[in-house]
Amino acid sequence: MRNRVLRNSVVLRFMLIGILLISYLTVRTIKYEIFIGNEAAIRYIRYLYFTFPPVLTQLVFLTSLYVGKSERENISKFWKLLWIPTSIAVIFTITNDYHGLVFSLDPSNTGLNQYGPIFYLVIIYIGLLALFTLAITMLYSFKNKHLTSVKLPIFIIFIWGIYTFLYMIAWEPFEYFKIIFKSAEFNILMVVLFIESLVFMRLLPSNRGYESFLQLSSLNIGIMDSNGEIIFSPNKYRNIDPYLIEKSLHTPVLIDEDTLLESANINGGKSFWFIDLSDFNKLKRKLLNMSEDMLNENELLKAKNALKKNMVKVEEQREIREHIHMKLKPQFDQLKYILMNLPEDENLFEIKLTHACFLDVYIKRYSNLFLITKNKKSLELSELKLAFSESLDYLKLSGVKTSMDWKLNGRFDAGFSLDLYEIFQYALEFYMPGIDSLHVSLYRKKNNPELSINLKGARPGSFLSKYGSTYEKCGFLIEEDMLDGEINLCISLARRNL
Repeated sequence: MRNRVLRNSVVLRFMLIGILLISYLTVRTIKYEIFIGNEAAIRYIRYLYFTFPPVLTQLVFLTSLYVGKSERENISKFWKLLWIPTSIAVIFTITNDYHGLVFSLDPSNTGLNQYGPIFYLVIIYIGLLALFTLAITMLYSFKNKHLTSVKLPIFIIFIWGIYTFLYMIAWEPFEYFKIIFKSAEFNILMVVLFIESLVFMRLLPSNRGYESFLQLSSLNIGIMDSNGEIIFSPNKYRNIDPYLIEKSLHTPVLIDEDTLLESANINGGKSFWFIDLSDFNKLKRKLLNMSEDMLNENELLKAKNALKKNMVKVEEQREIREHIHMKLKPQFDQLKYILMNLPEDENLFEIKLTHACFLDVYIKRYSNLFLITKNKKSLELSELKLAFSESLDYLKLSGVKTSMDWKLNGRFDAGFSLDLYEIFQYALEFYMPGIDSLHVSLYRKKNNPELSINLKGARPGSFLSKYGSTYEKCGFLIEEDMLDGEINLCISLARRNL
């Protein structure tokens, strides 16, 4: 199970369920094989016997809460309060001799009369947990419009419920079925089948199914563990030498004329894959076999012109990469530092990861805006609005209340738009962390666009002192107003006009 299920908490819960199931079966064996003639012992074993269903049902319900969640999503700690009614049910059951509220103390009672009011409350409690388990399992599939995955676990719970109901009412034709399938064995079977169905249908995060994915894919990938054993072989070259995999970590290895081997380190071993060079070799042979008559001056001239065009494109792409890297180097450096130094503490990990997402969306959006405006003088303001909106959405992950008032449409100077987004990003980075709320407004003032940024709860500091002179050279006028716990920045255009 540890190799199949990704969450340690779910694995531990499965182990606890397994221990309880073994104990459940052990108690039943003691009851019918050892103390079959001892009425007092059977009575107490019966009490102990009845403590397992509510505990097991609750554990199954808690397991269902992880359906559809990733390996890093946790359930609410409030669900632990369910142990209170479960513990009360167990205590009432064990102490039944003092009150007779779970099982009747009159041995002559049969059928439904042999149970007390607490018994029915426990049955209702178990039934509610089973219904909630059913609902939560179905909810995930309704949300994703994929009902096929929950048919199996729902069918198992349905069969379990029918068996429990018929067992309680002591339906006479059901007695023959009870002889074949004892309640303990049947309950154990249902719990095991339900858990296995969640893993089998991939409703819980697991490693199941990756081999099928790799076999169906055209990537031709294999996996080798740290001991040099091939864990998964690709469709081709199944008997590849582990030495070649190690060697290809540094330099690609040519297996044959049409196949190149490459590999990379992964967690717990190495991944390797094969590159098909057959099309490249066909093209090369075709070029080599071309007649010298084809290599005339016109063909050479065309090839030369095409090469020049390609070189121009390559140079242009290089310039774009260098410009983006230069403009976004501070964010790249921050992002690299965060990802290289992720903390073990879950809360700190979440804080760092949300900040990394905030940086990543700026890198993505700035690059996108730059590529859109590469050969244009103006930018559609709706694109700029999307960039601001996505940055604010990711800022919400850090608990910041955000709002935006966008009153401008149409097109505007591309350079000004990029610089405006850059100032917005640097202002937020300057005052983070600690921002409680953020309001952004873009409006027209005296025929010029003006950006207003209102921050509450930010740490005291003057953004103008650090960046004012830099952006003043670019033609921006930045006004700063600092009140108690509130900072207002107003950015307007000094030289350019609409």
